[in-house]
Amino acid sequence: MRRLVPDGPARVDTHGTARARPGLYRMLQGTGWWLHPDGRLLVVPRPGLARDDLFPLPGMHRPEGPGVRFVAARNSPDGSARASMAGGIAPADGALRLTAEYHIQTLVHDERVTLTQLLRTEGPGAGTGFGRVGGIPLPAVYRVELTGVTDGVAFRSVVAELALLPPTSSELLEVTLFGEDIGVIGDISWLAATADSGREDIGRYTLDLTGGRLRAELSAPHAGVSTVSWTAPTPVPSGLHLDWVPPPLPVSARRAMMALHFTGTLVTGEVRASGLRDDRVVDYRAEVQGTLVADEPDDPYEAFERAWQPPDLNG
Repeated sequence: MRRLVPDGPARVDTHGTARARPGLYRMLQGTGWWLHPDGRLLVVPRPGLARDDLFPLPGMHRPEGPGVRFVAARNSPDGSARASMAGGIAPADGALRLTAEYHIQTLVHDERVTLTQLLRTEGPGAGTGFGRVGGIPLPAVYRVELTGVTDGVAFRSVVAELALLPPTSSELLEVTLFGEDIGVIGDISWLAATADSGREDIGRYTLDLTGGRLRAELSAPHAGVSTVSWTAPTPVPSGLHLDWVPPPLPVSARRAMMALHFTGTLVTGEVRASGLRDDRVVDYRAEVQGTLVADEPDDPYEAFERAWQPPDLNG
């Protein structure tokens, strides 16, 4: 994956009677242009510089001559606004030049802006420019082990990856925790930070990171849309005798809490969660211990994979 970032101020030309507004193109400063090898594209502005119900902006890119052509678009969840961007990135004077038309349309506003911007390539070892959040430099990836109990069954040394990433939504940062052995009792999937996490119909998610201490809490009354789940043993009804052991199955969290403490390259803490299976409460509790293994995921910014969705470019 290639990440391209601005290498200087943007030149902006407006179309029609609309006038350029600083907020329209200031989003380019620090914006990441993620070009995935399979043709996907994600435009990720720095936090606070663009509407989080329209960005990140997903799209597609394809080769054209020595450069690429791309198109990206996204509708707001309530259908009241749409943003799109189409253009190209090509070599120019020893650098890469972005030329694109940015179009934002709402119920009361319609504006098109032509953008011209020099870009530079940031490889896997390049600095991200996101700096420290709550005392922790981002991004950061930890290899952790989980030891605990779920539904009365103990588990030990379940290996997982904990990632702290720059946000792709309005959250302070993105935190993910994924076990490496899918289907093993105690394995967990924590992906609570979503663009819609504040909507009451799907739940509430809060996160705080101060002085190297992180606390995240999820309340998801409708378990079917929970973004936290774990693998628990499948109970056998009383009186039923089987000559085989039912495979463990996932449980979606109705409530979940993660509390972590980061000191140097180490992380310790706990995860607690509860959910329902067949109207029966299933609990999860795990201690977390781990070590920093990288300052970025192997595939730079796994946030790309989480945030990207095929856009309806014709809608």
